[in-house]
Amino acid sequence: PHQRESIILSDIGIVLWLASIAGSVYTYGFWTVFWLYLVPCLWINHWLVLITFLQYTDPTSPPLPCLRVYFPPWCSG
Repeated sequence: PHQRESIILSDIGIVLWLASIAGSVYTYGFWTVFWLYLVPCLWINHWLVLITFLQYTDPTSPPLPCLRVYFPPWCSG
């Protein structure tokens, strides 16, 4: 309930983003938007996922230290 305004603003932002993509497809055509927007997004996401995967699975990197994590009482239900 206390984050209601943030959720509504986020939903409005997503709708505006989708509307701008749809407007771009309507104005410039699907393939132009595909090559100038979607392909670069997928390419960047590919590298981010690959680098993250390699960092966490590299056998030469030292293991992460055990961290004590504090969970507030309201997290347990």
